[in-house]
Order: sequence, then C-alpha cells, then structure tokens
Amino acid sequence: MTVDDEMVDLALRWRQWNGAPEGEIFVHFGLRADEYYRRLSHAIEHDPRLTTDLRSDLRRLCRLRLAPPPRPHRTPTSHHE
Repeated sequence: MTVDDEMVDLALRWRQWNGAPEGEIFVHFGLRADEYYRRLSHAIEHDPRLTTDLRSDLRRLCRLRLAPPPRPHRTPTSHHE
C-alpha cells in the first residue's frame, strides 16, 4: 500500500465528519492538514478504487478543508466628533 492509498483511506474513514482532525493527520503522516489535503486532492484523481461518487465527495472535502477561513464580519463603527 502506498502513502497515497493510506491518505485516501484516512479520508474515507473520516469523510462523514468533514475530514480527519489535524492531530490524526499529523500522527499518521507528519503533515499539516493543508498539506495533507493538497496531496490528497492529487491522490484521489489517480486512485482506481474510488467510484465517481466517492471521488466527488473527496474533491468536495478537499475544497472545504483548503478554503480560507471566513473573515469575521465587522460592523462599521461610528466616530463621534
């Protein structure tokens, strides 16, 4: 089994919870979560074990986990003169 296969397997185990926790990823692969999801996004394209639906689910998961965090909503402040 290759590292890519192991990355896909971890993603499949955790996909219903929107991906593995960062600590789990680090323990298994020694990677930050963002690096894992970048590598996973490549690995899923070449894994013959995946159905079209699973590949689509994992693509969505990678996009979700690689998206920048939402910016906090800031309300304008009034200036008293």
